[in-house]
Amino acid sequence: MDFSLNTISALLRLTFRDAREGAYAVLSLGIPKSALMLMVAIVAVLSALMAGIFQLLIPGTTAAGPPPGIVALTIGGVILGTAIGLHYAGRAFGGSGRLPDAILLMVWLQVVLLLIQAVQNIVLLVAPSAVGIVFLLAFGYTLWLMINFIDVLHSFGSRTRAAVLLLLTLVGLSLGLGMIFSILGIAVPGGGPV
Repeated sequence: MDFSLNTISALLRLTFRDAREGAYAVLSLGIPKSALMLMVAIVAVLSALMAGIFQLLIPGTTAAGPPPGIVALTIGGVILGTAIGLHYAGRAFGGSGRLPDAILLMVWLQVVLLLIQAVQNIVLLVAPSAVGIVFLLAFGYTLWLMINFIDVLHSFGSRTRAAVLLLLTLVGLSLGLGMIFSILGIAVPGGGPV
């Protein structure tokens, strides 16, 4: 297993060029299950740091967000929750994906998103008025990546089926998190009574 900077760079180029082939290449790396949680932790911490940098770059921002540790735990939880949700929902849809592969693909998605976040940070510095367009493009590309990754993970052979699975999984995760937040008494910003 070669996980050098050259390998990561080549995988990133492949993923940007062809999301499906990128997913196949990541799954063929032979990464042991025992390394997956460490990989989740690393990308969660890097993502929290990148989010902190982004927060610092926003003009006129004085309010501090949540501590980086909380952000990293949240990101790690979202990665694992999404992977678990996609795994079990995909199996219910007749998919053949394995949970370790789902985790690996969600980690890889987060690596790609780190690069996209870096581009967003640069755009924010160079052309702040264009950052909204970059956000929209990044969101659309993230959905495209996820649909392709799900299709590869579960061997559906249908991006439409993968898109439906993604939609159902996101709705299920949102409802589940809403119930957990409600039970714990955590208020969602802007989610108060009308």
